[in-house]
Amino acid sequence: MEILYLECPCTSFPRSFARDYKETYLYPPPSTIYGFLLSLVGEEDLTAHLGVKIAIGLIGDAPTVSRIVRKQRHHKFSKTHMGTYPSSKFSKPNHQELLTDLKVALRLDSAEETA
Repeated sequence: MEILYLECPCTSFPRSFARDYKETYLYPPPSTIYGFLLSLVGEEDLTAHLGVKIAIGLIGDAPTVSRIVRKQRHHKFSKTHMGTYPSSKFSKPNHQELLTDLKVALRLDSAEETA
């Protein structure tokens, strides 16, 4: 069993159903941690370590959720206007949540791993 410590000063884990308002999970989903760990060791085969068990725990208080607004432009093209729409006409605010000072402890159990 291995224990890892992960600290992120600013991050986001968008919910899959989030559209215009980008909500975030308060901690990384297990699939995100699995992909992170595969990248950390340089593994390209996503199925190489199936069966590993991952436990995720927040350290300290829950991370602060900051809500920011960014301007997002949607480019519209048509045959008649050939993409000459004024950009202000199609701009709208894009709301996004960010986590700050996230501290996570990870426990890995690879006893039942296939690799």
